Amino acid sequence: MSMVDKSSQPLFQTGREKEWAQINRSDAEQEAEFAASLSTSDRLELGQRLSDQAFELMNAVRAGGHVTARDPRS
Repeated sequence: MSMVDKSSQPLFQTGREKEWAQINRSDAEQEAEFAASLSTSDRLELGQRLSDQAFELMNAVRAGGHVTARDPRS
């Protein structure tokens, strides 16, 4: 029986917790660096863009008829 190289196995497999922890740490560091680099006006602009995207998505879902009749927001 041959040993399979870990890099050829899917990350969702049991036993890959250390790799996921490293990936999560790296992502958190990158997000912190990005957040620290933003000025107040950059943060406001980004927040507004994200809010606009959220409303566009919500309106697309409503227009597509994917809101139940019981949903009070419809």
